[in-house]
Amino acid sequence: MTRWCSVGLLFLSQYASATELVVKAKDGQKAVVLVDEYVKGEAPVTTTADAGEVEVAFRMSMFGPVLFSEKITVPASGSVELLVDMEERTVEVVSTTAPEPAPAPKPAPEPAPKPKPAPEPAPVSGLGPAPEPGAGEGIVTVKASKEGLPISVDGKDTGKKVPAHLPLAPGKHVVKIAQGCFAGEKEFQVSEGEKSEISVDLAADKAMLAVRSDPSGATIYLDGKELGVAPMDARLTCGERTFKATKDGYLAIEKTVDVGTDESVSFELQKDAWGSLEVSVEPADAAILLDGDRVGTGKATLDKVQAGSHTLTIERKGKEVEKRTVEVGEGKSVVLALVVSADTKGPKEPKAKGNGPKVAPIVIGGVGIVGSIPLVGLGVYNYSQARIAYDDYLTIEDEAEADRIFKEEVAPRQTVAFAEWAAGGVLLAGGAALVTVGFLDGDGLYAAPTPNGFVIGGRF
Repeated sequence: MTRWCSVGLLFLSQYASATELVVKAKDGQKAVVLVDEYVKGEAPVTTTADAGEVEVAFRMSMFGPVLFSEKITVPASGSVELLVDMEERTVEVVSTTAPEPAPAPKPAPEPAPKPKPAPEPAPVSGLGPAPEPGAGEGIVTVKASKEGLPISVDGKDTGKKVPAHLPLAPGKHVVKIAQGCFAGEKEFQVSEGEKSEISVDLAADKAMLAVRSDPSGATIYLDGKELGVAPMDARLTCGERTFKATKDGYLAIEKTVDVGTDESVSFELQKDAWGSLEVSVEPADAAILLDGDRVGTGKATLDKVQAGSHTLTIERKGKEVEKRTVEVGEGKSVVLALVVSADTKGPKEPKAKGNGPKVAPIVIGGVGIVGSIPLVGLGVYNYSQARIAYDDYLTIEDEAEADRIFKEEVAPRQTVAFAEWAAGGVLLAGGAALVTVGFLDGDGLYAAPTPNGFVIGGRF
């Protein structure tokens, strides 16, 4: 019983030691409050914070950028009240209260301390011992918590990376280590003929990240904690962070983003809508795949399929024989019955000749043949009229009248008759060729008039 009471008291004491953080806005100004990058709401806000240094940032709206931020020291327990002035961009600590500390127990007498051994120098990974300095120089070994970052001294790139031994001239120098989100610098002194070692503290910088969603209004979570509502611009600590977007009626999406390298992240949300799909295939040994996943053989009944476009693939003996896009509507049922080729050797080469009569060339050729008949008849009529006029021309004794009849009646009618016969012949030959093409269905057959007559070509 005593043990359980002790555990309960310990839990209550830890809960009671949580520090209350109260943020108010001056003169009723509008301010959205973020504590360590996480949205806490619009002022006035009451929340809790861990002891230590806390970054409090402010926006004008849920979707706006961070306008400014301040770092506040929070005690281990009690409460802190802040007053923010959005117009002046200032934060004032109004009050800090802490509970009275419990009387400390008397310390037990400590045993006499043992003498500590002299500290051994920490090894520098990847480096051997520092070389001996030359004339007019000193040797400095540069270390940092993250290896492989480039080193510059006094604003100039040394060409070396952490860790490294650097020969430098005596005097003051400034070393800087920076790459990506990590940066740090330190001033140090070099003595001629001496070896020294410095360690540069690296701090992870922060970067702005544009967060968008389609449709907008998705709730965004960062590393499991609510960050805000998209669209938004957030100033975040660099490094790989896990984002999650959720919205009522849509499927949640999770992404890993390298803040500092990536400038934006967007989420395309899909509706949380479903339909059903039933597929039957002949032959029955055909495999059914939906979006690349095998869902059945011969027949597949899927009661819950995400609404939208899907790729349906049919395979036989490891080879694809059918592929199509299937649209599944919300609350709709799609039923497909497919018959696929039983031959898995692939399509055969087309035959050189056709497989049967073709309607179009037969009809067009028939029209050409029929159209040639009246032209031939007109040619016969005009030629007969020319012959009658020619007979008159031979019997007239008046040379002038005979010459007029030949020029105005004989020659024109004869020319028209020849032209009509030629046009009718072209139509007759072309129509006959097209009818032949239609019945024989040859390969590359063609028929066309030319200045020297009519040409028919191709392969039968």
